[in-house]
Amino acid sequence: METVVTRFRDARSPIAVAYSTKDRVDLTRRTVDRLLDDPRIDLFWMDGSATQEGRALPGDLMPGRPAATALHHGVVGGPDSAILYALMTLRDAGYRWIVLMENDVLLDAGWFEALFAAAEAAGRDGFEVGGLSVRVIPNRVLSFNGDYALLYNAGAGFIALTHESAGIVIDHYRTTDLDELQRHVLDLTGRNIHETWGPEWSPGKNILLCADWVFDMALYMHGKVVAAPPVSFACNIDAGHVMRFAATADDHPAAARGAVPHGARLRRPTRPDIRFQRSLVSDLLLAGCHHLRLNGPADDPGPRITLAGDWTRRWLQFLGPFELFGTGSITVDLLAGRLALLAHARTGRAVLEVSGGSGARQHLEIDPPAKPLPIAEISLDPYDAPRGTVTVTVLSGAIGVIGLCMERDQLPYYTKARPDFDFFAL
Repeated sequence: METVVTRFRDARSPIAVAYSTKDRVDLTRRTVDRLLDDPRIDLFWMDGSATQEGRALPGDLMPGRPAATALHHGVVGGPDSAILYALMTLRDAGYRWIVLMENDVLLDAGWFEALFAAAEAAGRDGFEVGGLSVRVIPNRVLSFNGDYALLYNAGAGFIALTHESAGIVIDHYRTTDLDELQRHVLDLTGRNIHETWGPEWSPGKNILLCADWVFDMALYMHGKVVAAPPVSFACNIDAGHVMRFAATADDHPAAARGAVPHGARLRRPTRPDIRFQRSLVSDLLLAGCHHLRLNGPADDPGPRITLAGDWTRRWLQFLGPFELFGTGSITVDLLAGRLALLAHARTGRAVLEVSGGSGARQHLEIDPPAKPLPIAEISLDPYDAPRGTVTVTVLSGAIGVIGLCMERDQLPYYTKARPDFDFFAL
């Protein structure tokens, strides 16, 4: 991601708002004024617009406005790249609170006071608040506690994170599925979130979920909650959104009322370990491409994953959420244990050759996209003895490699201590 940054003033608030836009100037004009004229915040406008009208708008509106701090142009690569860019930029700047907001979210008067009143109310009940929101969607409320609510999915459209919580979200950035979310929320709180959803989200109907569904889950796994006022002080004004927002206390489902009344009710795991999700194909764990030790130095004592050819890292909304897409080869040093590449074909049928140092060789085909995407685990185990190498070569077509699937005890060898997101540009 190559950004062009224009600064309007130095930081003066402990609270920064990353306001994200990509064209849709009609929505932006309706939602940004309440931020630009608020002297209590530092506003960072993160723009990925492609049209001249969209690119010109921030420069027309920001100069001389009380909150305007900096304009970042060229924030592209998909929503998750933009979210990570904003979180990492503002975390590194040292802000106490980092707010993510998209340009289709319209704030009501009093949102700022309501946001931090919710934090204070939850704190009085013994909760450690790691996140806040003023966008309250009833079927995403974990517990309605009268003068505040706890959420299990605030969403990236509007969420405020403490400095520490922003780091947790970055370190655990990945996608998930409904079954995993339900399981973790139940284990941590005793609350069955299926009680607030209709039959389309009933148990047994697993659904792939994008990365912002992990935000709250990761915080709860670290003993922190996401709090909100009892009613919504924000709504989505994009015509494509059909979510209902809590306008009165009566909008909260009966099952959520007082479900988690005090911080002592949280069942805190002794070792939070959710950096990696389960493969969609097997019981192996998936390390996304942003976690892998790719193209490491030759003197690296651990196993290597080496790419050759034409590969680009891209956004994949419900899986990863990033992939290595292209043609060429991937060579993996093997350790004892099961190992597989998780891949799919996006643009048409792909033909692959899998070969090991022992001489074993096989051709595989991956079919073109459908709904849902056809995912294939390409097992690397049969092609060489432990500590040999296996190479997967794209003979025709192109593939997207989502990550490497492995057993838990292999993770320290193939993954980095912290994820690497230095691949924003498409």
